Amino acid sequence: MRSYDVIKHALPFLARGLVLAIVAIILLGLAFLDKDFGLPLQDHDKQLHVAAFVAITVLAVWALQPKRPALLFVPLAGLGGLTELAQFAPGISRTPDWLDFGFNVIAIAATLAVIMAARRLKRS
Repeated sequence: MRSYDVIKHALPFLARGLVLAIVAIILLGLAFLDKDFGLPLQDHDKQLHVAAFVAITVLAVWALQPKRPALLFVPLAGLGGLTELAQFAPGISRTPDWLDFGFNVIAIAATLAVIMAARRLKRS
């Protein structure tokens, strides 16, 4: 296979990976902002965690297109844990919360389960 062919086949994968990285950075960056943009978000913290990790999980499956999406669970859960651990850093006015991590993990697991069920239905 010529190098041109390798690049031609790798380009869509790299483009999807770039989209995933950009969206993840934006969502996680918003999580560390001190501003709520005038929205009553403080009462909806757990829903925001679920929404962010559903979006990141769907994009990860789309970008990486794994044959076994369940294999993404550990890396995505690790990302969810790192977002909480990062809140221990000085200068960040957020407080880490095990419950937030739990909602991250539940969102990841539920999203992967729905994606895998949809794939099974599509095959049958």
